[in-house]
Amino acid sequence: MVSTNEDSKIRKFIRHRQINIIITTLLIFVSAYIALVTCLGENIFNPIGNVTEPAWPTANTRDVINSTISTFFIVVFGLIAGRLCFLVHLPPLLGSLIIGIALKNIPGVNAWLIILPSWDAVLRKLAFALIMIRCSMGINLAVVRANPRILVSLGCIAPLVEALCIFVAAHFIFSFPVSLSLVFGFLLAANSPAVTVPSMLHFQNTNHGTAKGIPTLVLACASADNVLLIVAYTVSIGLVFASGSLFATIAYTIGEIVASAAIGIFLGWLLWYFPRKKDTYTHLARGIVLVTLSLALLFSAIRLDIEFTGSISLVAMCLTAAIRWKADSEHQTRLEQRVYAVLWDLIFQPVLFVLIGMKFEISELSWHGILIGLACLGIGLVGRAIAVILLTVGAGLTMSEQLIFVFSFVPKATVQAALAPGIVVAAAAFPELLPQASIVLSACVVAILLTAPLGQLALGLFGPKFLTQDTKRPPTPDEFYGSVEELGPEQQPPRRSSSSSGSRSHRSPSEDLRDEGAATG
Repeated sequence: MVSTNEDSKIRKFIRHRQINIIITTLLIFVSAYIALVTCLGENIFNPIGNVTEPAWPTANTRDVINSTISTFFIVVFGLIAGRLCFLVHLPPLLGSLIIGIALKNIPGVNAWLIILPSWDAVLRKLAFALIMIRCSMGINLAVVRANPRILVSLGCIAPLVEALCIFVAAHFIFSFPVSLSLVFGFLLAANSPAVTVPSMLHFQNTNHGTAKGIPTLVLACASADNVLLIVAYTVSIGLVFASGSLFATIAYTIGEIVASAAIGIFLGWLLWYFPRKKDTYTHLARGIVLVTLSLALLFSAIRLDIEFTGSISLVAMCLTAAIRWKADSEHQTRLEQRVYAVLWDLIFQPVLFVLIGMKFEISELSWHGILIGLACLGIGLVGRAIAVILLTVGAGLTMSEQLIFVFSFVPKATVQAALAPGIVVAAAAFPELLPQASIVLSACVVAILLTAPLGQLALGLFGPKFLTQDTKRPPTPDEFYGSVEELGPEQQPPRRSSSSSGSRSHRSPSEDLRDEGAATG
């Protein structure tokens, strides 16, 4: 065992400013190198002189130029469409999705924008990494400890009930294979906090439901929901499209889950010390190292043909790192999450939803398939609604407040946009599954088009009526902003004035800084 004196020397060594900066810099560059090389499919030890066949088909210079320019226009069109939707009180992602559908189906335009399949895969994987980071870091352990029953019931059990209902409908009613039905259930059941956040912000700012912490609980449950279902989806799709005997595949899968979780926990523990806390660039370094390590985990897992393990390692790493990061800074992880929110709103949200819209070809639509998808979606939503109401009986919530939780879990968007195209790609090697995989993709697109605006509309209409307005105190930023934040610049609340929070002369500088951190979210 290491003696106390030796342990003190080790801690002093790693906390030395220059030593810590050097190790943190090496960690960033090594993880960025691994992410880049594995993304390109090259040999990690000899990427430049690699003579083996690359993982992805090579493209000529013209294709690369076309894809670069097309990506630029996709970002611009997606941002403009999102802003227009925001002006009419609709989710911005809905505008990006509609633009993507239009670009794919308008004659002449559909041949103008060209995105290489490899570029499409990388862009979706980058967006997926950002989604996973934000969901994992957004789980507020203080909220979990204060409300374990609601968090477990609505963040874990209810989404699994919805996934089970979709599975039963797909397999027993519409004769989908068992394996694909399971994947379909986990994918379609995931909700989208990005749609409900504006409503929750409004309720928090107007003190609707704040006495019981309902806005905070909704987003904490939504974050747990996303993490659970994404991990379940990635594991199930790995099992569905694996070759070999089922028993051996399950045994290997269990071992890979344990190993990947251990790797993620180790890396998260490493981030407790690198970078060190309360340094000049601590938050910036933390944001960068978390992204580079996450991409390294995801792309190296793909390169090793064990894709689902990357997601598990990423979640374990983020959860472990966030435990210490939230404890050693008065800003918790709000500054890092703010950077990720800006990246999401300005780049990856428009790209992701335009890309999935461009996979929706109206001329090839099967109305039979769309009706199947809508039926599965409806059965799943009804199943979750019943589960939410039953699981919150005796939790101190009125029927109206229970309905707000039901409405909050209706929207589907982010997870479906990031993962649905991957089902069709994976099913390409299994021709017998391809028709049903195409139905799954169409169902996800239709689900986004319907549930995103309907969910936000229901919250806007019934939230102020169903939630009791708390007039006893103003909202406390840390009660809300410490939880998951799918915030864009236009969704940030105004900074509290001195008239609502006390005279400036009676506030300490640390309190001012705390409010500033909350306002930048």
